[in-house]
Amino acid sequence: MLTYNQDVGALLNARCANCHFEGGVAPFALETYEQVYNQRYAIRAAVINETMPPWQPADGCNTYEGDFSLSADQIASIVEWVDHDAPQGDPVDDVNASASALVTGGDGEEGMSRIDLSMQMPQGYEPQLFPDDYRCFLLDWPETELKYVTGFHAEPGNMQIVHHVIAFMISPEDAADYAALDAESSAPGYTCFGGPGGDPSSAVGWIGAWAPGDPGGNTPAGTGIPVAPGSKVALQVHYDSALYVEGMLDQTTVHFKIDDTVEKPAFVLPFTNYQWLSGSGMDIPAGEASVSHSYLFDPTPFLGMSLLSDGLIPSNTAFEIHSAGLHMHELGKEIKVEVHRANGDRACLLEIDDWDFNWQGGYSLENPEVFEPGDKLYIECEWDNSVSNQRVIDGEPQEPRDVHWGEGTSDEMCLAVIYITAH
Repeated sequence: MLTYNQDVGALLNARCANCHFEGGVAPFALETYEQVYNQRYAIRAAVINETMPPWQPADGCNTYEGDFSLSADQIASIVEWVDHDAPQGDPVDDVNASASALVTGGDGEEGMSRIDLSMQMPQGYEPQLFPDDYRCFLLDWPETELKYVTGFHAEPGNMQIVHHVIAFMISPEDAADYAALDAESSAPGYTCFGGPGGDPSSAVGWIGAWAPGDPGGNTPAGTGIPVAPGSKVALQVHYDSALYVEGMLDQTTVHFKIDDTVEKPAFVLPFTNYQWLSGSGMDIPAGEASVSHSYLFDPTPFLGMSLLSDGLIPSNTAFEIHSAGLHMHELGKEIKVEVHRANGDRACLLEIDDWDFNWQGGYSLENPEVFEPGDKLYIECEWDNSVSNQRVIDGEPQEPRDVHWGEGTSDEMCLAVIYITAH
């Protein structure tokens, strides 16, 4: 018979405890047998429905490093254990060291191999917008020579209210504009959503992101994101302010692994139809339960432009795709990004067929995909703008309205974020 001490405890610690700990973002802790036993039926329902742990990629698209989803056998074992009243089993010195055959896959080395630089928000911030507050905080990049970010992790100052963190790199040429934007607000930071705000045409790149349960990590071996001296880091923090208690402050810290050189400088390519940014073509009419838009494009002729890779990847050359993330807002239903080969073949990079705005992240491919000139990137998004899928504010569901691309919570996006290097 399966028991907590010999079997299930190690599995739950490996898959759940990164979020479900005292003071964590999850609503209850799962650190002890007693805590797990009290939540055993909730655990059973969550694993059967595959809502927990929150692994988003659809089956059959690609294979990813660090897959922490549960296998069918693991789900069946948890259900069987609960159905036998969740026995604790014989005492052991260390549940994690118990000889459990359930903990297979999704493990391996986690976290950054070292921390070279830590940066903290200059002041504590108290959420001001409800039920969600998206706030950007500017940090001065302290290095005086070109460096490469080869690892990233965020450490929220208040796990109860910090839902996700994204670090954007603001180029030296645009730093003054963002500093002026920051100065306009009397409170620490400034309101932002979807991105770091500012001019959409400015040279802004992703450095790293954090979501609950993410231990941080290194970039793919031999790669790193260049950051020039004089740059700024715009730290976007999403506060789940519905959990806010008066007087609660956050002062998040971000950690970087940095190197002087790398074999392959990397670039985070945001991919979308840029005509959508001007409100053209991405119409999502009020009341429609299923609205889809897609875009197909070969970016290789433009990669060398300063607004994109700034020459890191020459135009009209092959590049490698190492990881992908996807982004929509709260009306999102399904989203995918693919490579459509010049010969007619397709390679799925990432597909999420049950979009949940609360669980976003990047997914590293086990085997990078090579993109040749003549291939095309393809993105497709579907939204639900029906009456039953609207935001609830102060207990009242909002009326559907026509929606287009925008930075606001009630606007929408259709975006892929792809980590690439030269081939």
